[in-house]
Amino acid sequence: MYGIFFFVFSKNYNDWYVTIILIIISVPIFFVYKNIGYGGYCFFIGGLSCLFYNFIEKRNESKKFVFIFFSIFILSSSSISFIDYNFINKIIIYTFSFPSLILTLMFLQRIYLNLGKSVSLVGDISYSVYMIHFVVQSIICFYLAKNGIKINFDSNVFFLTYLTLIFLLFLATYKIYEKPLQTLIRNKFNL
Repeated sequence: MYGIFFFVFSKNYNDWYVTIILIIISVPIFFVYKNIGYGGYCFFIGGLSCLFYNFIEKRNESKKFVFIFFSIFILSSSSISFIDYNFINKIIIYTFSFPSLILTLMFLQRIYLNLGKSVSLVGDISYSVYMIHFVVQSIICFYLAKNGIKINFDSNVFFLTYLTLIFLLFLATYKIYEKPLQTLIRNKFNL
């Protein structure tokens, strides 16, 4: 995904059009290669969210868009309780709920500068989560396959359990390993 991203966006094409085209291309890929399709779709939805943020930030209209994106988040999140089809729910969550929540929080952070300090730990551990989550996911899948355990990976319970496990694991990793190492390096090199 990153290779595609850097190649395409280094060519000075219209970012909006390219991002939307890549989102559309990732949809049929999903039906052939599910995980690659999911990854591409979510990756470029995130890119589209970034484009929205940059566009709105330049116009200096954060307060108006907090309300708009929060409304989209509430409407899309509440709509999934009325839809029984899991695939449609995922599309709603990945396309509307999650991006609108992220944009709402980003604009709230711009308006209320100290708001993020209370949840800064999530941001502090996010890079560790990003770097190691695949390893944890692979270990879980290997363990389940080796022991013949079948789990519905599309289950909301599995997903929430996985997120909780990842958060707790990386919270411990951050407190025990990463934070002390950061302090040691900063002190040693006067950073």
